[in-house]
Parts: sequence; structure tokens; C-alpha cells
Amino acid sequence: MNNSFFKLPTTFLKFLYIFLINIVIVSTYSCRKQNAEWESDWAVPLIKTEIHLTDLLPSDNLSNDTLGLHRIVYRTSLYNIAVDSLFVIPDTIRTRTFTIDSLSLYDATTIFPISLGEICRQAGILGLLIISNQGNTVPVGPIPAFNTPPFEISADTLFTSMTLEEGTMELGFKNELPIDITDVKFELKNRSDNSIIVSGTFPIIKSNESVKQEFSLAGKTVEGKLNAQIVSFASPGSNGVPVLIDTANAIVAELRVFNLRPFTATAIWPSQNLVNQKQDFNIRGLDVLLKEALVKSGVIRFRMKSSIPDSVRFMYTLPAAIKDGKSFEINTVLPPANPGEFSEFVRDYDFTGYRLDMSGQNKDTFNAAFNTYLVRIDSSGVMKTFSKSDLFILELGFVGIRPSYARGYLFTDTFLISNNTTELDVFQEFEGKLNFDDAWLELNLENNIGADATLFITQFNSYR
Repeated sequence: MNNSFFKLPTTFLKFLYIFLINIVIVSTYSCRKQNAEWESDWAVPLIKTEIHLTDLLPSDNLSNDTLGLHRIVYRTSLYNIAVDSLFVIPDTIRTRTFTIDSLSLYDATTIFPISLGEICRQAGILGLLIISNQGNTVPVGPIPAFNTPPFEISADTLFTSMTLEEGTMELGFKNELPIDITDVKFELKNRSDNSIIVSGTFPIIKSNESVKQEFSLAGKTVEGKLNAQIVSFASPGSNGVPVLIDTANAIVAELRVFNLRPFTATAIWPSQNLVNQKQDFNIRGLDVLLKEALVKSGVIRFRMKSSIPDSVRFMYTLPAAIKDGKSFEINTVLPPANPGEFSEFVRDYDFTGYRLDMSGQNKDTFNAAFNTYLVRIDSSGVMKTFSKSDLFILELGFVGIRPSYARGYLFTDTFLISNNTTELDVFQEFEGKLNFDDAWLELNLENNIGADATLFITQFNSYR
């Protein structure tokens, strides 16, 4: 290898020598302590970052389309048309006055036997002859007409007096005598004034047979203390045939009264319904025809008055109104009314949440709710005076009823929506300005009413 290849030119060596000396001099002076001063006026970015729409809005409000464009989906209500905005169910209060449909009293039966011995004591010499043959078998001759003393009938443990709109008395005779009896005439009288209630005749009652007749008591005033009497009767005797004489044998009279419907009575009343009605409650003034409604709010108002001088049980049902599987009902007791006055019950019942069938009892109409009224008394065992002139007054009303759902015929209507402003809070967490290169607004409308609707937008503005 040639060593001359590594020899440096003399000029280069001189230059290198001078450079090294200058480095030493500069280093020496730079080690001296001096006050450092400088000025700066730079305009350079200190922080650089990126903000995306996903940082400003929840992901539920954003979506991208196939073109890479962002869609901000924001849902709010610009205007709500609820069912109760389409129509109003007017407050409907009805007053019904009920007279008592019927007053019924206990059926009563009285039996009074008239023995052969008693008959013979009224029949003079022939009667004594019959009695003298007690236990013997002998022919009995004809017995001429004669009467029996009155028999007292006391029903005053059940009633003291009643004036009847309806009623039936059944009178029967059973002939236990060994001979026929004929031309049996009887009377039933009030004991106080001897006024006749009913009277009648049985032409013939054969031996060992029974007969009955019914008599109307309509329009009659019957007292609790009565007299019954066989006014007259006769007998053809045994027609020469020997018969056994037993003075214990009798003519047995049976008096039964039933189906008593008084206009008024002072009595111990049995348990009974005074008013029992089933009918539709018609809601008038509606501009629509409704088959059904779900009640959002409102009350049923009741005011009941009774002139009846006894405790009255009132039962009201609205089978057309259902909530939690049960129909609406009221069961309450009104106290006895003082003479010439009314007892009263007043209350509002919350009707929220009830589904109301408004198609009527037969499901063939509109705006009608089927309901029932029952007014009842329970037997107290105490004598009370009732009258069909007694009143039961019911005030029933639907007040403040607002539906959340309705089914029926709404017809056609127009609603004007004006000057309605809605604030959009989609960017409520963002402060400052947000500029878009390009943007569109898409407005979607939802109709959840269940009926067709046409919407005309005449003006749509935005403000900032």
C-alpha cells in the first residue's frame, strides 16, 4: 500500500490549525457569567386537536348515510293533539226521582175450625139431638140455615193497618163432617168499625172434601184486628143414611192473604227491594258518537236523598265501566229519614282509569252507559209506616271526564295551531358557534290518534 495516500496538503493543515485556536478562544469567553436577555414575538399553535359531532352529541342522536353525511336525529314534540283536544265530554248531571215500585208485606195464614158440637149448639132441638147421639151411627135429618159467632183474627203482630194497591185473600173450607153443607156465606170485617173487607158464598161443600176461592183486596184498607164469620149455612143431612156422630169433627176454615202491595202501611216490613231499575245513562251534548273511552281523569258525582223512615241500602252498579277487572259500584246505607225530611248522602268517586263502554245495554247505540239502581230495606222487626208517596231521589253525574283513548265516530273537524314555539335543546351542552357548510331540515309527523288526518303547514320559522 502507498503511504503517500494519507499525506495532507500544507494549506489544509494551516486552516485546521487556525480553526482550532478560534474554538478555544470562543470557549474561553463563553464561560464568563453575564445577564441573559431576549425578546420573542412568536405566532405558533400551542395545542392542536379535533372535535367530532360524536363529542358534542349522544350517539343516539347521530347516524351516517351511505354518502358519509351525518344525520342529527332529534325528537321533540312541536305540538300535541290529545284525544281530549278532539272533543269534550260535557259535565252531565241527571236527577232521577223514584217512587217506590212496590211495598210488600208478609203473607199470613189463619186457620179456624168450627166443630160439629159448636154447630149443633146453634141448631136448637135438632142440634141437641145430634149431640145426644155422640158415638152412635144414626141418620141425620136436614139442618136449616143458621150462623156461627164471629171468629177473631189478630194479625197486629205483623201490621196495624194497610191500604192495599194489590192483594189476594184465599178462603178455603174443608168439610170433615159426615154430611154435606150448602149455601155457606161468610164475611171478613175490620173489628174497629165492622166494615166489610170481603164476602162470598160457597154453594156446596161435600163431606170430606175441600173448596177454595180467591178474592181481590185491591183498594181495601185492612186492619190488624179482624173478625171472620160464617153468616149462614145449611145441610141436607145424610139423606136417611146412618152416619157416625163425632162432635169433634169440624168445618175447617183457612184464610190466607198474599201478594200484598200496599199504598201505605204501618207494619213490620220484610226485607225487600223498593226500587230496582236497569237502564242506560245517556251522555248528551257530545259532538261525536262514542262506543268506548278510557278515562284519564274525572269523577262520578252522587247525591242521594230518601224520605223513607227506615235505613235504606243503596246499591249502584255501572257494568259498563271496568277497572282492574271489576265494574264500578257503590254500596252504601242511608239512615232513616225524620218525618217530613230527607236523609242524604253526597260523595264524588274518582273515575280515573276506568274503561267505559258507551254502546248501551244492548251494545247497539252510542254515548250511553248501562247502569242499575237498587234500593233495598232490611227487616228490622220494628213497626214502620211506609208509603208509595215516599221518594228516593238520585242525582248522578259525570264531572270533568277527560279521555286518554276513545273509539267511535269523530266526524270531521279542523284545528288551528298558531304561534307555537318549541326550544330545541339538542346542543345545550355546547357553548360557542357551530357552522355547517351545508344542512337540511327534515320534519317527520306522527299520527297516533287512530283516525286519518290531513295537515297543512302554512308557515314554519326558526330563530336564533
